[in-house]
Parts: sequence; structure tokens; C-alpha cells
Amino acid sequence: MAFNPYSPTSMISNSSTIQGIISESNVASMTQDTSSEQFITPQRSPAPKFICAVNFTIYCSEKKLTKAKKTEVKWIAYKQKKDSAVTFNPQHIDLATFQKLVSKESGKSFGTMPHKIEEGTKATPPTITWGAFILQNKDWPKASPNLIANNEDFQSWLTAINEARAKRGGIVLTMENPGLRDQLAHKEAVLAKSVRAASRVASTSGPVEFDG
Repeated sequence: MAFNPYSPTSMISNSSTIQGIISESNVASMTQDTSSEQFITPQRSPAPKFICAVNFTIYCSEKKLTKAKKTEVKWIAYKQKKDSAVTFNPQHIDLATFQKLVSKESGKSFGTMPHKIEEGTKATPPTITWGAFILQNKDWPKASPNLIANNEDFQSWLTAINEARAKRGGIVLTMENPGLRDQLAHKEAVLAKSVRAASRVASTSGPVEFDG
């Protein structure tokens, strides 16, 4: 019997074959799409970075023996090297970690400076104070850095950085010149001595009379 392509049996067979091909093609396409979706990863925005300049003026004493065999104390100011700075994520840092970063950076200028800074910061009262600023920010001006005395102050600084999306600022470590303090104390002692001497003279001379 001759094959008739238009017979019902043949049409059913061809239809099944075509459906099979289409089904296999769809499955392959779906599998390929699913596989490609598995390798797509969302892009994350880079973590914010804040470049913080590190500035310090720390005084250390230097003792010298004069010709008169007397010890003379001279106070020398130590400052950071040029372009001293630390970089950190202002959304994920605490005060203790920040202070360690700054102290470590100061060691690049002078090897023993981290110890000196830690000692002055933890003294009671502190002999070294920390002040922070944000560039182009009127609430945290560079000309007059705000005091960072505790974690609350530090968090206020971080909040200002994050809200302004600031990129640059700095920390300033300052120490009063002990030499100037000693000079002031000496002047006060001399003045007090002069006042006491004048009082003794006045008490022995009696009341002063004025011609009327």
C-alpha cells in the first residue's frame, strides 16, 4: 500500500513530531534563560570613603646643662610629616578604632609618637585634645575644629560626614606648650611676690594722709 502524506494517520504522526521539536526547543530555551539568570549578580555601590588629614603639634622636653651647671628645660614642638592622612568608612567605625588609626599614622612621622599621643589623651585631665573638621562645612570648620572628647562627639562628626556625603576633612591633635605655661607661672609668682612686698611696706608705714 502506497504512503499517503495526507492520510489522518500520517498527519497525526507529523503533528506529534513537530510538537516534540517545539517542546524540546522551548525547554532548551527556558533552560538556557534560567542558566543565564543564575550568573547575573547585582552590582553593589562602593563603600563610602572619608579621607582624613592628620595634624598634630606635640611638645617634648629637652634638658640641657648650662655653663652655670644648671639644668635648663627646652620644649620642642613635633609636627606631622607632609600629607599625613588616614582613610576610613564613616558608616562603620568607632572612636577606639579611629584613634588607633590616627596613632599608627603618627608613627610614620615619629616612631614614639603613638605612645606620646595615647599617654596625653588618657591623662586626667588630658594634655592632648582632639579636634575634627569637615572641608566646606560651616558646622565643622577647619579654622576652628570641634572638640572630640568622647564617643558622643565622635558620632556627631560621623553623622555630619554621612549626611553631607563629605569626602574630606581632618583631625587636629593639640597640646599646650608647657614652656609658655611655665613662663606664665613664673610671671604670676613674681607678681604675687611683688604684691606681698608692697603690702608689708604699707603695713609698716601706717596710713597715708592726703592734703585736703
